Amino acid sequence: MYVCICNNITEDQVKNVVAKGLTGKDALSHLGVGSGCGICVMDAIDRLSHDQNATAPNLTQALPSNK
Repeated sequence: MYVCICNNITEDQVKNVVAKGLTGKDALSHLGVGSGCGICVMDAIDRLSHDQNATAPNLTQALPSNK
């Protein structure tokens, strides 16, 4: 399933990055999640928190800055 349509990022790609040890902001930045429209970011954070057995508030720092 696609996590980020703008950048063609799939759930499997997110899982692979997490398996390599990247977390939070590093994982999202590595994949380019949220660098387009940004709608996918919260879903990506939910997936990361599920895959890492972490809590979403710890990952909210991973949100890309749209300034």
